[in-house]
Amino acid sequence: MALLELDDVSKAFGSLKAVDGVSFKVEAGEIFGIAGPNGSGKSTLFNIITGIPFGPDRGQIRFDGLAINGKSGHAIARLGLARTFQRETSFDGLT
Repeated sequence: MALLELDDVSKAFGSLKAVDGVSFKVEAGEIFGIAGPNGSGKSTLFNIITGIPFGPDRGQIRFDGLAINGKSGHAIARLGLARTFQRETSFDGLT
C-alpha cells in the first residue's frame, strides 16, 4: 500500500485548470520530487494534498490508506502529513 496516493486529482479556478488529472503513488521511504516551471501548478498541488487552503475539485487523495478529501488542513496534519513554506525570514525577531 502506498503511503500517499493521488488518483485523477484536479483543481480549477474558473476556466483555468491549475491541476488536471494528476495521479501518482509515493511508497514509504521513497524520495519523490515534483518539478516544473513557474505557474505549472506545483504549489497548487501541495495545497490540494495538505488541504491548505483548499482541496481538490475532483479525484481522490489517500494518506496511509485513509481518504483525506474534504478533511481540514489541521485534520490532515494530525494524521502526519504536513508542509512547510520556503521563506528566508519567517520571524522578525526571536527572544
